[in-house]
Amino acid sequence: MINITVVGAAGKMGSRIRRRLHNHPDYKTLYVESGETAQNALRQQGLDPTPAESAVADSDIVILAVPDRVLGKIAHQVAPGMKR
Repeated sequence: MINITVVGAAGKMGSRIRRRLHNHPDYKTLYVESGETAQNALRQQGLDPTPAESAVADSDIVILAVPDRVLGKIAHQVAPGMKR
C-alpha cells in the first residue's frame, strides 16, 4: 500500500485530487489542512484531517495542493519531515 498525503485537501485542487484517491484500493490517503474552517469541511465529508508533521512523515508521496503564493513556504515546512 502506498501512503499519500494531500496538503490543502479541502481546497479547489485538493478536493479534486482527494476525490480521485479516497477509495482507491492501492492508496492510504491522509488529508492535511491548516485552518479550522477547512478542517471542518473535511470532517463534513466524513474525513479526518491529519496533522501535517505526522502525515508527511508516514507518506511515500506528498501532494502540495496549495495556492502558488504559499507553495514555497509550505514546501520548506514540509520537506524536512519527508521520507528520504
